[in-house]
Amino acid sequence: MFNIFFTIGIIAILIAGLVIGAWQTGERNRRTVQNITPEDRALRMKISTYSLAVGVISFIIVSVLWYFDIK
Repeated sequence: MFNIFFTIGIIAILIAGLVIGAWQTGERNRRTVQNITPEDRALRMKISTYSLAVGVISFIIVSVLWYFDIK
């Protein structure tokens, strides 16, 4: 259980960062911001928010499993 939720948390946070563009360089970010529409930006924010929420919830579950030593 621990490994499953930990992996889900890592993947969800990586997806959130990739979708929102957290790991882009400044030049790449400037080009991306100029080319996307407000609808695309809203969709990216929605996907990123939900993915981040799944990642955080998974890490909370992992923390509870680790604290109570549940295998």
